[in-house]
Amino acid sequence: MENSKLDMLVAGTDDAILMIEGYCDFLTEEMLLKAVLLGQGAVRTICEEVQDLVKRCGKPKMIEAITLPPPELYRHVEEIAGDELVRALQIKSKIPRSKALAALEEKILSVLAEEGFIAKDENYAPAELVPEVYEDEDEDDVIVEDGEVDEGDVHIRPVTRKPVALKFSEVDVKLVFKEVTSKFLRRRIVEGGKRSDGRNHHEIRLINSRCGLLPRAHGSALFTRGETQSLAVVTLGDKQMAQRIDNLVDSDELKRFYLQYSFPPSCVGEVGRIGAPSRREIGHGTLAERALEPILPSEEDFPYTIRVESTITESNGSSSMASVCGGCLALLDAGVPVKRSVAGIAMGMVLDTKEFGGDGSPLILSDISGSEDASGDMDFKIAGDENGITAFQMDIKVGGISLPVMEKVLLQARDGRKQVLAEMLRCSPSPAKKLSKYAPLIHVIKVKPEKLNIIIGTGGKKVKSIIEESGVENIDTEVNGLVKITARDLTSLEKSKVMITNLTMVPAVGDIYRFVFFSSISGFKL
Repeated sequence: MENSKLDMLVAGTDDAILMIEGYCDFLTEEMLLKAVLLGQGAVRTICEEVQDLVKRCGKPKMIEAITLPPPELYRHVEEIAGDELVRALQIKSKIPRSKALAALEEKILSVLAEEGFIAKDENYAPAELVPEVYEDEDEDDVIVEDGEVDEGDVHIRPVTRKPVALKFSEVDVKLVFKEVTSKFLRRRIVEGGKRSDGRNHHEIRLINSRCGLLPRAHGSALFTRGETQSLAVVTLGDKQMAQRIDNLVDSDELKRFYLQYSFPPSCVGEVGRIGAPSRREIGHGTLAERALEPILPSEEDFPYTIRVESTITESNGSSSMASVCGGCLALLDAGVPVKRSVAGIAMGMVLDTKEFGGDGSPLILSDISGSEDASGDMDFKIAGDENGITAFQMDIKVGGISLPVMEKVLLQARDGRKQVLAEMLRCSPSPAKKLSKYAPLIHVIKVKPEKLNIIIGTGGKKVKSIIEESGVENIDTEVNGLVKITARDLTSLEKSKVMITNLTMVPAVGDIYRFVFFSSISGFKL
């Protein structure tokens, strides 16, 4: 896997794909589809084995244990919501639209409560058929023989408790309102050809970006796409700042590049406690990190540890892909010599368009917002440039998608990335593309490996004295003879270089030394 250009996980059924996730080194859409096809073949084989196991020792599915809201509730909610829900979904801004939908939900609960459809007790039970005992109308008396009732004259007929009105819980009402809202939004996209913010299915939201927002940081960028915004900050350091990862087998692993993604409650207008990174934050950060890693220079060309921090200041979908775009601009602003620029985009889909008057073919949506992610059938995040893909993650809410549909999504996503990259080029102020004056200076010296002990000294005394006398921050040595000097200013860096050079130099014939003290002269026979 170390030399592979692709690392991918595939999950699916015997005839469709449910989830893919991975990262690659600018793999083309065609090559990625071939890899998915190969993975689907392996998944199909596993599914066949599972089905064989189910036939031999499987148990019946507990379908009767699944309880769903009654169909009458859907009819009530749609009648009450009506045109007011359509108007609410046409509001372009996220917060006013959310407030309008919340007010409509309260209205539906209030109307249903007034009409007696809301159960006061949460442990309600819906009306059901109950047995009622009655006697045969043709018989005047019940026949009793040997002290027992003749059951032949007593009949049981199921009847409905008519005096009791059908009751719904508030939880069911809110659940049904969410499903009805999703249905109305999907119908608007398919029938009207317009999304909530007025875009068509392949249009990208308005993009604005600027670099150098934080002058004291080594590199910074503010990337805004619609109502999603990422503040990306780059910090450069030496090997001591590398992220340490515990291993079970070998020594600790050091990561010279890592991205940390932060999603504070304030970015969605909420108040909450900020603690350790959540599972979602770790996953989004890893996806963005993998998307940016292929564009970074090698350690030999750029001997820095690189840390990118993406803080989401506003969120309405695709915040991880905004972190990719903002992180790329921040790297450029920090003077990191990246190989090329990359961007990320999230794709959505309405699979069954025939239900809403379409031709039945899936409708692919570019750059989805939060509501389209919640109400749509797919969330497919793809990062890269116009020539290839660096990272991807797809999850769906339907029974699977076919490879032709996935191919259509990938090609439309490539067009979307081209548009995003073109907007990133219009960044104002543009990236500095040079090291910040606040960034540390790192100089690499190559010495003979056997000379390292002279630099380090007994117990590290010599290297500590060099650091203290020259004023540099750190001197790191490697077994192959590389010596990395980290300093805050050029003066201390040059001073430490001279001291190390004097310790490790090897005299050569013809070298002239001035103002030196000779302690002894030894003779050698040839």
